[in-house]
Amino acid sequence: MANVVPASTRHEPKFTANQVKQLFVLCLCRVSEPLALTSIYPYMYFMIKSFGVPKQDIPYWSGLMVSSFSVAQMLLAVFWGRISDIWGRKFCIIISLTGVFIAMIVFGFANSLAMAMAARMLAGVVSGNVGTMRTMIAEIVPQSQLQVRANGFLPAVYYVSSIFGPIIGGYLSDPLKNHPEWFNGKYPAFLEKMLKKYPFSLPNIFLAIIFLAGITNGILFLDETKESLKNRPDPGRAVGRRIENYLFGPLQRLLSSDRFYMRFCSYLHGLYLDLKSKLFNSRETTVNTAEETAPLLPAVTADVETARPAAAATDTKNPSADLETARPAAAATDTKTPSVWSIFTFQSSLTLFYSCMLGLHTLTSDQLLSVFLSTPIDDGKDWAPPFKFHGGFGWDASDIGQLYSVNGFISMFFILVLNPILMKNFGNLNCLKMSTLLYPVVYIATPFALLLPYNLQGFAIFMIMIFKSFASAFTFSLIQSYVVASLENKELLGTINGVNVTLAGGGRAIGPTVGGIIFGACQKAGYIVIFWVFVAIIAMINYIPVMYLWELTDKPKEEHARASTTAVGYQTTGMNGAKGDVAVLVVASGSGSSTPISRVNHGDLIQFADGDAVKTTCRV
Repeated sequence: MANVVPASTRHEPKFTANQVKQLFVLCLCRVSEPLALTSIYPYMYFMIKSFGVPKQDIPYWSGLMVSSFSVAQMLLAVFWGRISDIWGRKFCIIISLTGVFIAMIVFGFANSLAMAMAARMLAGVVSGNVGTMRTMIAEIVPQSQLQVRANGFLPAVYYVSSIFGPIIGGYLSDPLKNHPEWFNGKYPAFLEKMLKKYPFSLPNIFLAIIFLAGITNGILFLDETKESLKNRPDPGRAVGRRIENYLFGPLQRLLSSDRFYMRFCSYLHGLYLDLKSKLFNSRETTVNTAEETAPLLPAVTADVETARPAAAATDTKNPSADLETARPAAAATDTKTPSVWSIFTFQSSLTLFYSCMLGLHTLTSDQLLSVFLSTPIDDGKDWAPPFKFHGGFGWDASDIGQLYSVNGFISMFFILVLNPILMKNFGNLNCLKMSTLLYPVVYIATPFALLLPYNLQGFAIFMIMIFKSFASAFTFSLIQSYVVASLENKELLGTINGVNVTLAGGGRAIGPTVGGIIFGACQKAGYIVIFWVFVAIIAMINYIPVMYLWELTDKPKEEHARASTTAVGYQTTGMNGAKGDVAVLVVASGSGSSTPISRVNHGDLIQFADGDAVKTTCRV
């Protein structure tokens, strides 16, 4: 009888080389969109002002401009999710990047508010990348223990982009005004004429080049991850493989040779084992990692659970039935198209609601904080602190860009260094609760920075943004892991990510629009603090679904109930269990009875399941 190694001795799974490569390519495709999004924050106030909008109406139109993107994205996010399920993930990503590239050029050369709004809506219509990329991450890295780390890559890319996006937007916007020294006869007259007519075109032209690089990278090096479309001909990827072989082929062959790699690695491994045995008095144990590496996506081959319907129809006295008898039932099950409504379980509904509210209050605060910083300083004659005050900080686009960039550096540190440590020691759910409660505190503190002396205001705003970035570093990566883990049928992974983007886009659409109206009304009334209290209340409401979420490593209660009814075991039929056939059995808990499903041969891999969850795997 084969032995099962205890869970306490199992190794933690690691990313494979191909997973790392594909995640890297995916991140390069992702980097251009947040660059374009964050680059407009430093100059959005001044761009709307250049269209002749009155100063008191700028917060409203600023919120509407951000919301126009989110509304269009919300309306078509599920459509893009379904397109990715039908035509493939890579197709969806390339089309989206191309569409956003065109919309960004139009936005940079907009000479009216209507044209700028139309460009933002066009960008939202074709922006189907976020949900598709989340789906690809779940398919590239199906191991459950690696999901949280993998889902943290996209937020990390966002924060890396948020470092450089505001710098690009703040530094390159309106160069004739901000950098007159650039135009002392050094450049052609038509360029100066163009920048005078379109003062905010330069950052968008620069970002368009980055978009073209991202599109090219996706065409050449990104693999299709949808199982049914992996073998579809891909001319772009074929060219990419030739480039890889030309650039890295000789180095790869050198490293994979026996002389330069295998012997060297074996020697280091031997030294490691000797050192470990001397220091810790322990032996290297061969362990089984099936539980830690259990795929979140279903395997191609039929497993024991899908074989049970066939087992019920099999003669219980004949354990020699071949394993193939179970496969037609499994194949018939796989051909059924799952209902879209099956994604809405109790846990998935909680995570989707949280994602919607998270998008609502974070984007509202981000967008209107830049307006708050850009608003001119008020003389304070009608102030009555601590509650009646208004105005802004009077910062220019360059100052705002620098602030966002420094904050992006620190946010990247939170995601890459601090997050894994805290999640490992305190658990995913506790970190999610802590970060969710941190948002209201940050929002309440924001307006009171205006009451500080001028030389302390910048430091106060910086610290407020640091604490918010600390909270965002947890919430955005963790909630995506909860969305994926809450889905029972992984065939609908693209659909639930589309629904997630739709609901989050709905929150982002409503928040800045309503927030811009409230922000402008509070400025006119002299009570700007009311707006930030409003945002804090929304953030506090978002703690309600967190109270009912399970830890990612826990099983829901209904799964525990289902697991108590059945279990899977095996017994050997050969002499002394040596090289004998093995009968896989379905055992009813508490009854002691068993039903053989089929025989498998010596050396085959057996999966032991508890309910629907694969507990471990062993080889006979």
